[in-house]
Order: sequence, then C-alpha cells, then structure tokens
Amino acid sequence: MQSNLTIALAQCPVIRGDLNTNLNQHLIHIKHAASLGAQLVVFPELSLTGYELDLANELALESSVRLFDELSKISKNNNIMVIAGCFLASKGTKPHIGSVICSPCGKVDFYSKQYLHHGEEQYCSAGEKITNLPLESITSHWLCVLIFPTLNTPKVR
Repeated sequence: MQSNLTIALAQCPVIRGDLNTNLNQHLIHIKHAASLGAQLVVFPELSLTGYELDLANELALESSVRLFDELSKISKNNNIMVIAGCFLASKGTKPHIGSVICSPCGKVDFYSKQYLHHGEEQYCSAGEKITNLPLESITSHWLCVLIFPTLNTPKVR
C-alpha cells in the first residue's frame, strides 16, 4: 500500500440535465486520470447533472440507479476512487446537492451538502452528516468529503 495519494481534479463539459452525455464525459475523464496514475479523481459540484437548481427534483437520483453502477464499475476496473456531483433523492420533499463516492473495491457511498448557498434552500434540502472514508484500498490516508461552502462554515473547521 502506498503512503502517497495522487489526486486528479477533473473539469468536463456538462450538458444541462443530460445525465447520459454527462456520464460518458465522466467515464472518459476517469479513464484518463487513471492512465496518468491518479488514485482519486474528483469532479465539481453537480458535475453529472449540471448546476440546474430548477431541475433538481427532476434530476434527483435514487441510490440504486444504473448511473452509479457504471461509475462503480469503471472505478473498480481502473483501480481509482471517483467522487462526482449530482442531485440525490432525499426522504423529504426536496433533493440534496450531493456526491457519489465510488471505491475501487466496489463500495458506493453518498454525501449530501450540509450548508447550502443562499437560494439553494428554495430547491434543495441540507444534508446531515460529514462523510469520512478510509482510503485503505488505495492508500493509508482518510478522506473527508465536503462540498463548498461547508469548508467556510465555522462549525466544521
């Protein structure tokens, strides 16, 4: 097991509400990051759906959707952890702004943004907990998943 962690930050074009096209872009970037030796690839907030608050309910994904299976499969096949952004269905009336976290071991986790920007609360609800993940399948480090502006919130620091 390595003690260093190589992280790729991916920025790919996002088509408003087009999950299939956006997923295909992610798959290309994940393969490229893995080919360059990255062990973790991180995409921006709402990278799979686009930052389309008016479509949040329509684009909110259940944890069992095929899209997450595709991300998990490529993560496992390329031995790279993947973090991608999307709207996540919630138990309440509004979806969460969230991230799917796919580990090379096949495990899929989710994180929901806790501290929303002004205006986001009209369309989305806040998450409830910080997600800490051991990266034991790729390194000896731990990962704490946060979505900005959580880092700027005094309660978290």
